[in-house]
Amino acid sequence: YRPESVGLYRALDKERTRLTALREDRLNGQRQMVEEMRNITMRLGQEAGEIPDQEKIWDDETLSRLQERVIESSRELSERMGRASQWQTDLQRWYHQMGKAPVSEATKTFIDIALDDQERVFDVSFMDEFKDAHRSARIEYNEWIEQAQFDYTEAMVKLEELWDLCHVAESERRFAHTFNPSTNTAADLEKLLQEVDKLSRFYEERLNVYAKLKEWKDLWAEKVEYESHANDKNSYKNRGGQLQVALQRQKYIATHLPIVLKELKAEVEKYNAKREPHEAILIDGQTPCEHVEWIMEEYRAQKELDRMRKKQATCGGLNQVKITPKKRNADGFFASPATSSKFAKTHSHGRIPPHSNRFVELGTPT
Repeated sequence: YRPESVGLYRALDKERTRLTALREDRLNGQRQMVEEMRNITMRLGQEAGEIPDQEKIWDDETLSRLQERVIESSRELSERMGRASQWQTDLQRWYHQMGKAPVSEATKTFIDIALDDQERVFDVSFMDEFKDAHRSARIEYNEWIEQAQFDYTEAMVKLEELWDLCHVAESERRFAHTFNPSTNTAADLEKLLQEVDKLSRFYEERLNVYAKLKEWKDLWAEKVEYESHANDKNSYKNRGGQLQVALQRQKYIATHLPIVLKELKAEVEKYNAKREPHEAILIDGQTPCEHVEWIMEEYRAQKELDRMRKKQATCGGLNQVKITPKKRNADGFFASPATSSKFAKTHSHGRIPPHSNRFVELGTPT
């Protein structure tokens, strides 16, 4: 531009405006940084320390130094907030799992406090109190877990016994066998204890029927056990008179099974006479007597199936004709020297005609 020209004047004015805006932006940035620094240190419970004059443009060293202080303070605040958030999550989970409220007022406060509040102060005192509450709650929680596992195991042993006594179907045994500290709660333990109490009363009301049914099942199990060894030759060796004892026991079982079944029917009728139809005892949808008949029918069907399989295996074995070296080149019909000479008198041709092996046909299962 020419000296003192209008163009030069306009260019200088434009540059002045640009630099003024740039200076204002820089000062605003400095003010925001100072405000951020003061807010962070306030939430940390610390003093902001020496702050450069906000109305003057800082040199690069001053700006860099303050930026590092902001970054470091922000990191420390984030770490404290993270620890506090984890402690609060633990407290909420532990007391929910234990199914009760904390006794300590401080612990109650820390469970419900709004950690995301922008005005929340995470000073050293706050963090120490929170840490102490968390430590105390952990001790209480660990003691509860130990007791809950013991109570659950004890109740589960009783429940499994009641399941068997009450003939509960496997599909209806829905409780986990062990207490899982990661997922189970006091409510789960309470449900288990309630189930034990319910089945205990249930069993007491039906004691006579269930006792008689168990007596029949025990005898039946002995019968099945004896019959499973019926084809074992060692079962008939009379070692020290054991064979005679076993035979007498089998005779006793055979005699008493129908007697016990009759007694079971009488107990069921006696029970039903005092109750409404919807209170009838059912086992897998069957009455106790129907359940017994079903067990016997299933056993008979299985025995018949085993018999057919054995017969099939035996017949299949007969089909496998063993050929000795001398027989390997013989015709399908084997003839001894004597039968060959007789055969030659009635047949003039030198080769035996094809024939049907009737035994093999009859022996092959269809």
